[in-house]
Amino acid sequence: MRCQHIKKKIVNDAISASRIMAEKARYEGKKWVRFSEAAYRPEACDVVVECCEKGMRDAEIAKFLKVAVTTLRLWEKNHEEFRLAMEYGRTLHDAFWEEQGRTNLDSKTFNCRLWEVNVKNRMGWRDKQDVNLGGQTDNPIVALDSPEAAKEYYLRKMELLEKTESVGDAIVDE
Repeated sequence: MRCQHIKKKIVNDAISASRIMAEKARYEGKKWVRFSEAAYRPEACDVVVECCEKGMRDAEIAKFLKVAVTTLRLWEKNHEEFRLAMEYGRTLHDAFWEEQGRTNLDSKTFNCRLWEVNVKNRMGWRDKQDVNLGGQTDNPIVALDSPEAAKEYYLRKMELLEKTESVGDAIVDE
């Protein structure tokens, strides 16, 4: 209940702050435009492509266009040509950063660790993590959900061990 009260207070404070800023803008004679109401301009497609060729992504493009990232999303949803420009731009963005790594392999001033972290964060790359939860191939992990199942499993194992000792060959558990 307390969290809801705090959240409500934060929202109310934000609304009050935006009203104060709008009043101040009106007082100073400036037009205050909400980001969601920002007018779409077809030349924004060219700007997106140019920015992405330099390695910029959504937040930097939004800053360049002087809109919010949510406005970019809204434009993508409502304008097919802008969606295609953003899609192509993301390809250019990825190509820019891959090219930076490829062309600077021999450069002594190239910070490869910074590039690696940057690319991982920008493109969602991850280090391979091999997690084996199944146990070894010759000794798999077995889930025993009740004491009776555990007892039955261990009795069967004991029988197999006795057979192995008497036969001399390894018997694989089924």
